[in-house]
Amino acid sequence: MKIKQLFLLTSLIALAACKTETKKIDYASMPEDKLRRIADSLAHAYIITDGHVDLPYRLKVNKFRLEREYLGIPISTTEGDFDYERAKKGGLDAPFMR
Repeated sequence: MKIKQLFLLTSLIALAACKTETKKIDYASMPEDKLRRIADSLAHAYIITDGHVDLPYRLKVNKFRLEREYLGIPISTTEGDFDYERAKKGGLDAPFMR
């Protein structure tokens, strides 16, 4: 066995013998504000896609007829499930509409 191969083999054996312990975090006992900070940091650290953003219209029943109420995508609103400001604040990177 060559020196490089022997060194590689002993290094691999040494790495396999190392035992790393991961600290378990009890999220259930954390206060809500700390959990929110953790969730926000994760949401902004990774790419988030949403393939189920509702259609840009709402369906409503008017006189027993199903009608569509067309809506633009609002910058900010308290109605509906989606607006740009809340999406960006929550970390959404790629919304898709159907």
